[in-house]
Parts: sequence; C-alpha cells; structure tokens
Amino acid sequence: AIPSSSTEIPLRSKKLILGNAARLTAQKGQHILIDLAVRLKQENLDFEIWIAGEGDERSKLEKLISVHDLHDQVKLLGFISNVRAFMTAIDILVFPSFWEGFGFSIVEANACGKPVVAFRTSSNPEIIEHGVTGILVDEISSQAFVDASLELILDERRKEQMGNRSSQIVREKFNLEDQAKALLDRVKSNV
Repeated sequence: AIPSSSTEIPLRSKKLILGNAARLTAQKGQHILIDLAVRLKQENLDFEIWIAGEGDERSKLEKLISVHDLHDQVKLLGFISNVRAFMTAIDILVFPSFWEGFGFSIVEANACGKPVVAFRTSSNPEIIEHGVTGILVDEISSQAFVDASLELILDERRKEQMGNRSSQIVREKFNLEDQAKALLDRVKSNV
C-alpha cells in the first residue's frame, strides 16, 4: 500500500496511470478525479489515479475515496519532490483546474511526452493544442471532463500520438534560448 503522504513515486505497473500534480484546493478541482475514478471503475478498466500535492481539500478527497470505495484506484501521494519522475510514470495528466495563472504541471507533463485533459480556461489554451497535445474541455462540468478523459483513455493510438507531439511542441514553444532571443529582438526593435 502507498502511504497517504510520500515523497516517493510508486513503482510503475501495467495499469493505466492517470496523474494530477497540484495543490489540493477547491480551485484545482481534484474532486472531479473521484467522479472519473467512479466511471472508470464502472467501465471495469484497470487504472490508478495518482494525485500529488497537499492542501486543505485533502480530507474532502479522502472522504470521497472512502465513500466510493476507491482506495485501490485513487492514491493521494502528498508532496512529490521529483515531479519529472512522476510525469514520466503517468500515462495522462488529468488537470481539472477551474482557473490557472500558468499551468506549469501541463508543460511538465507535455515535456515528458504525456497528453493532458484540462478545461479550456485561463492559460490552458496557450499551452495545450486541442486535439494535438491534449484535450481542452469546453464545458466546465464534471461530466464533460469525465467524458473527454474516457474518450482519450480508450483511444490508445490518439493518446500515443498526442504524447509524442506534446514533447516536440514544448521544446519548440518553451525553449529558453529561443524565448530569450525573441525577447531581445522585440526590445531592440522598440528602441
């Protein structure tokens, strides 16, 4: 059994691993991941959802996990010090945040070649190319998020293509040298 709070990442299994790395706050919408787990369990899929992070929603999530008997499927990992190892170990980042300043977890997942399911909100469309590096869910609802996630989960080929493309796009969009050069070029042209 995985401890309720750990800085270690569980060993990778043959199960589908969905991940989320964020503060456990109402803004981040992790309760939607419990709805997702209920649906995946109903579909008899072999999966786990790993939720990395700490925050004031932890006890609420623990209660939901207990109520729905999801102890074998949903793991609250606590603070994770090695985010890269976490992102490498998952298959899909499920990120039901209602708003974001900038979704660093999304970029980290994409850099590790993982597709992302997230709401089309805040900065998410600037990071995720819908249908290319992940899925942007238009309607901010649990049902819409669960349906979009399930669609991607069941399409192995699409999930693989999105993962492959996501790491390429992150290298192109978030290359520090290229960004610094573009900034300097803009500054020079405004002088």
